[in-house]
Amino acid sequence: SLDEALQKWSKLRRKYGIEVFQAHLMASVNVVRQQRTEADMRAAQILQQLGDASPSTEEVLSVLNLWGFGQNHARLNVLPEGQEWVHSDTMGLCRRRGPRETAMQLTGGTRVFANFVRLLCKWRKAQSLPDGSPLPPCTTLTINRGYAARRHRDAFNAGPSLLMAFGSFSGGRLRYWRNDSGRGCLDDLSSEDCELLDVTEGPAAFDGTRAHEVEPFLVAHGHDRYSIVFWTTCGHDRVAPADEAFLRDVGFEMPTEESLAAACQRYCLRRVVDPKLAKKRTGKAPKCKIIGECSPGVRCFQVCTFPNLGLELLRGYFYAEDELRRRCEGCPKLLAKLDSCLLNPSLFRECNPLDDAADTEGGNEYAGNHKCLRAASPSHGFSEKK
Repeated sequence: SLDEALQKWSKLRRKYGIEVFQAHLMASVNVVRQQRTEADMRAAQILQQLGDASPSTEEVLSVLNLWGFGQNHARLNVLPEGQEWVHSDTMGLCRRRGPRETAMQLTGGTRVFANFVRLLCKWRKAQSLPDGSPLPPCTTLTINRGYAARRHRDAFNAGPSLLMAFGSFSGGRLRYWRNDSGRGCLDDLSSEDCELLDVTEGPAAFDGTRAHEVEPFLVAHGHDRYSIVFWTTCGHDRVAPADEAFLRDVGFEMPTEESLAAACQRYCLRRVVDPKLAKKRTGKAPKCKIIGECSPGVRCFQVCTFPNLGLELLRGYFYAEDELRRRCEGCPKLLAKLDSCLLNPSLFRECNPLDDAADTEGGNEYAGNHKCLRAASPSHGFSEKK
């Protein structure tokens, strides 16, 4: 919570004597919180006035103009060149580091600014797609202000995304590579192969695990460009019942297996499946956790944390080094980034699970399974990502 964070900052201030920095930081946090409180109060007023009616785009924009954005340094995959942070906030269900059972939690502001979230979700329900198709389900929303996201692929999406932009600006369309394979070097994609989606006149649904970026834009004086992305996070089936009830109450359309499958079939070129659901559906764990030509003595790496390489890697799985390099498809930049990531023990752990089994028959759960090779390599959305 914010109070806990402030207490930790206070302890650090006393420990290191950072008086001026602490005062400046506290002032900045208080301003953002005050702005968010004002936006939430305005959202509550609008909701009360509307009753059962739906909010207009202008009403949503008026609340977005009040919202206080902090500096988000975590969204490394979307940072425009030369920037160290962006204005981007996420509400709803999100992954957290920690035990698997408690990894899916609500972001900090979701409950605190529930009226703000409820207004955005209510606006979403009133929207329609150009072809009249149903809106895809969602567990999470991300709000962006004032930046053009660079080319990237989302790694934690379990289905299609719904995007719309607000404000007085020119440009700012979404460049979307619908036929992107989902792997390989992003810089190798040709601009001639992308589609331009105008998200100012109405929402657009797209597969976020395929390459996309925002084209440069110019805003009118005194205005901003905002965008809202509604999406479904992988692992949503592990949400706590109380959190799921709250998400439904504020207006998120929680996915079912059927609704998510229908949305993926409609908007995605491939079915996006969370492999964590495989055991739940079939009663069996995946047959093999080793990907690539692996045998005792071969260099293998286990994925500890998603390295954001766009190689569709699964956390906890073992990959032969040759398989990792094959997935880079000869892209020099991607190979160099892979070499750097392999040296980072927080991302990859060098370990061949077959080495321990070489001298002990049946002494390793992976022994005999290493022939589930590239054909068994999953091609779904539970791989590195809003």
